[in-house]
Amino acid sequence: MGIVVKSPFSGRDVKVRDQDLGRAVKDEEGRNFYVLPRTDGAGHFGSPTRANIEENQRKYDLMLAKGSAAREAGQMGSVAQIAAAQRVKKSGKLKGLLLLAVVAAALVWAFWKGPLKGLLGG
Repeated sequence: MGIVVKSPFSGRDVKVRDQDLGRAVKDEEGRNFYVLPRTDGAGHFGSPTRANIEENQRKYDLMLAKGSAAREAGQMGSVAQIAAAQRVKKSGKLKGLLLLAVVAAALVWAFWKGPLKGLLGG
């Protein structure tokens, strides 16, 4: 069964085999990192080195927290964009009606002063 950890360099998921724990593995861009067990025994994490396990685990957890915060912010932004796109813009309809009225008035005035002038005796 495979283990999925995030690359400490890119933050992307990398699936590794159980027997690769503690060994160097490569991420999608060919960079080497190590899959090490967490100090509290709850899973595994990706570390750029085998040394400073506590510090590397802290950096890994910080990377995960930043990633989840970015996803949440992106989802909130998406919700706001969808809500803004679904709003009905009444001012656009009003501008269109006003433009139509101006064009109609100009056409009536042009015909009244132009070809109809001779027929109406003006």
